[in-house]
Amino acid sequence: MSSVQCEYRSTQAALTIPLLGADLGVNYGTRGSNLPSPFTVINFLTSGMMNNSIPLIRIQEPNQEILQALRGTKLVVSMVIPDSSIPLMASDFGYASFWVNTFILQYKDIRYRYLIVGSESIPGPNAQFILPAMSSLHDILGQAGLLNTIMVTTAVSASVLGTSYPPSAGHFSPQSEAIMGPIVRFLYDKSPLMIHVQPYNSLVLDPGISLDYALFEAREPFIDGTYRYYSLFEAIVDAFIYAIEKELGEEGVRIAVGQTGWPVAGYSSYANIQNAMTYNNNLKALVKGDKGTPRRPDLNLETYILELFSEDLKSTLDDKCFGTFYPNFSPIYELWN
Repeated sequence: MSSVQCEYRSTQAALTIPLLGADLGVNYGTRGSNLPSPFTVINFLTSGMMNNSIPLIRIQEPNQEILQALRGTKLVVSMVIPDSSIPLMASDFGYASFWVNTFILQYKDIRYRYLIVGSESIPGPNAQFILPAMSSLHDILGQAGLLNTIMVTTAVSASVLGTSYPPSAGHFSPQSEAIMGPIVRFLYDKSPLMIHVQPYNSLVLDPGISLDYALFEAREPFIDGTYRYYSLFEAIVDAFIYAIEKELGEEGVRIAVGQTGWPVAGYSSYANIQNAMTYNNNLKALVKGDKGTPRRPDLNLETYILELFSEDLKSTLDDKCFGTFYPNFSPIYELWN
């Protein structure tokens, strides 16, 4: 299979922004033809120059090589359960127990945080199986005494929203509501819903969105009632919050941002190193500034940046090029230190 390489374009020197402290992690995927071994990657993240400066990591499947490399480290790990496992996990409690034993109980020296049942699987053919699988995993973790350390959730994109603009109009789409309603009720007192927030995609699709607004650099806010929005990221997060609140009839809902980022190359001229550097540094400042969103200033915006390395075996050029490091571990731009 031929692959398209990310051609990196930069226009300025790297930014260095002083930051505070909060929950910021990275996605680590392996769909690349030139990536270093998992042991080398985890060793890089936990020693030397990096020395655990990225405390949270999200992996896209229960990859045994990655899990072996993670054993005994300080990294806090979230793991996606792929679609292929979800229907059987939903219908067969014995299989779900086997899965937990194989990938969780056999790795008690890994600091797990989330088990993510499906990533953008709603809407989709496996959507109906998400909640039963989550429920089984929650019960099995409870029996093992692990619910105080491991949470079960699912990850959804903005495609589950019927309306997201303005944020206060946010609600689930008719196609998703029958699935999302029971899920957010299940999660309310157990775990945050994990959401994927991609302002880059919205910018490319909607010519009415300004680049500055997508990059956290708008000088004039978008006003929604009493709230003032200077970034599309915050507006999308709050649209999710409004949608969940309407479904539950409750405030104080929790979310975590499982994926967000900006491509360093792609089909659009917006995809370049300068914009990726600006977006991710401003995102990091927001998260570590611990200011939440206009709707929820108290929200701990736990966020996972997409991603550690670009993955040239993904299907489209824009999807291939979200990496923040080259495969030789040199940074594509200043971000993590």
